[in-house]
Amino acid sequence: MKSVVIFSLMWALISFYLYWPLFFSELRKGTSRGIVLARLYGGVLFGAIPILILLVLKANVFNNLGLRLPEGPYVWHLLSLLMIFLIVPLSYFQSKSSSNLADFPQIRDSHWDFKLILLNSFSWMFYLIGYEVLFRGFLLFPLIGEFSFEEALIINLMVYSLSHATKKFREGLGTIPIGIILFLIAWKTNSIVYPIVIHWFMALSNSFFSIRHHPDMEFVNKRKV
Repeated sequence: MKSVVIFSLMWALISFYLYWPLFFSELRKGTSRGIVLARLYGGVLFGAIPILILLVLKANVFNNLGLRLPEGPYVWHLLSLLMIFLIVPLSYFQSKSSSNLADFPQIRDSHWDFKLILLNSFSWMFYLIGYEVLFRGFLLFPLIGEFSFEEALIINLMVYSLSHATKKFREGLGTIPIGIILFLIAWKTNSIVYPIVIHWFMALSNSFFSIRHHPDMEFVNKRKV
């Protein structure tokens, strides 16, 4: 397991260098094609590639990365469902702020038809699967096996916060409580399923509400009547 820990930390740092410069380059452009491709690339880089590498090395990936259905005490299932329930109304009010609308939605197209909504949703969901495989999979379960709970949590939060270092201070600071909650949910349920779903609701609800509240964007229907 120690070799998996070393590989996980190493891959996290390597993937940051391979991903973030490209992503922020596309983010500044704000084009749908660039953002969608960058997200797909991130999902593969963060999740699929390290899993394939470990499978080739014959590591016991699925039992050690939380790639299973949630289990454990019911209180953690209820907490996860409560978070999912609260995310939507919170996103609605938070998405109205000028600071949010300056950055979201990441795709800066003015007219959002069904195809663009579908591409935005699928690319977010694919990206966040890989993202959670890295942060709540590789950077949680192997660490718990080699370090104390406190040490594993600190290492996880340090790397998680590092991934938000180039973002606004408020968003970066917000990664600490969110990171702790998602870490605990994954650990207590022995699964990354809830963190993935929670992150999906966070990203997609903020995207849709940001489009709704943005003065220069609108949902359109291209079907002829």
